[in-house]
Amino acid sequence: PFRDRYFEAISGVWERRSSEVAQTVVIGLYPSWEISKDSLDAADRFLSDPEVPPALRRLVLEGRAGVER
Repeated sequence: PFRDRYFEAISGVWERRSSEVAQTVVIGLYPSWEISKDSLDAADRFLSDPEVPPALRRLVLEGRAGVER
């Protein structure tokens, strides 16, 4: 599913792109239409990695919160 590809790709996007482009991609492509426990679990798995940069973590947390609401 797109959700899995998203979480596999965003760390690389974050590392290789400028902050403006990376932020636009991370926010714009967040799978917010998939309102499910699987989607929340995928975000939690991603966020469990201690190597996730703080700014990227914040954006994913915001996306996750939107799905949870």
